[in-house]
Amino acid sequence: ATVAVDPGAEDPVAAVADATGGGMADTVVVTVGSVPATEGAFELLAAGGTIVLVGMTADGTRVRV
Repeated sequence: ATVAVDPGAEDPVAAVADATGGGMADTVVVTVGSVPATEGAFELLAAGGTIVLVGMTADGTRVRV
């Protein structure tokens, strides 16, 4: 990783946009099983990018993409 973002300390979308010159992230790794974190990953992702889900939500949970 070139940049790590603490969403508790800064706006993740603004931080990634700033770090990438607006191009957003090629890969986003979600390490917690929360709906907001999973849904928010899509806002950080560049077109054609990859999301890696390490922490999974509970079975049957719906996530908007």
